[in-house]
Amino acid sequence: MERITVKDLERQITIINRITGECYNLGSAYGGYRLERNGQCVLNCGYIPKRDLYNRIDSFIYGLETRVKIGK
Repeated sequence: MERITVKDLERQITIINRITGECYNLGSAYGGYRLERNGQCVLNCGYIPKRDLYNRIDSFIYGLETRVKIGK
């Protein structure tokens, strides 16, 4: 299992920003990370380990891509 880095998370957030045209960013505190938009936690999970966030963001991207494909 590969180690997830901050750069991995930032790459995922770049993909989200391209898909949505909005400005999401990576927040960090208490040794954890979260996906933020306008300073608010998008995934409603608080600060979590990088691997957990990576997996949640991966699912978020899948949902966005699916939504774009079906035209909603």
